Amino acid sequence: MRAAPWTIVLPRLNAADAERFRSFVPLGVTEYECWEWRGGINARGYPIFSVNSKSYRAHRIALAAKIGGDIPAGLFACHSCDNPSCVNPDHLFAGTAQENARDAISKKRQWGPAPWPACKRGHALVPPNKAVTIRPDGTRHSFCRECSRITARLNVPKRRELRREQRLTQRAVEACPRGACPREGGGA
Repeated sequence: MRAAPWTIVLPRLNAADAERFRSFVPLGVTEYECWEWRGGINARGYPIFSVNSKSYRAHRIALAAKIGGDIPAGLFACHSCDNPSCVNPDHLFAGTAQENARDAISKKRQWGPAPWPACKRGHALVPPNKAVTIRPDGTRHSFCRECSRITARLNVPKRRELRREQRLTQRAVEACPRGACPREGGGA
């Protein structure tokens, strides 16, 4: 049977690999406790287990064993215990990135979107006040139109002063004899 696109095909553990996997789980822990992985971990704190010289995340192997096959495409091995080094299959569930983020937000582990989105000044970020631009690199940027209007009004005197200074400087350069203006590297 062929795997669906983007499915990470996990190895089937033979008896020796299964025993080696269990050797990295502490003895005497109950099924309710986190099974802290005692093997290698990656930079993000997730357990790593090697089979046939290839490394896999150990919690994904534990979840695949629990569900009896590969984790479906687009799903992740999510921790209900919020402990990245836990490999207890009872603490793992297959979920989308969105479900995992919702779980993290509900447990106050991650900031989520406000129920009523608002800008830093408190304006509601709903159309027509919310504007979205697409940057050259393709990322979307949303902003508050009312805040943009306020910022523009606050910056008008600054821009006027800057333009006045630029005009004065330009006139001074134009008034200098050729080569005598300090801005052109001449004397004076």
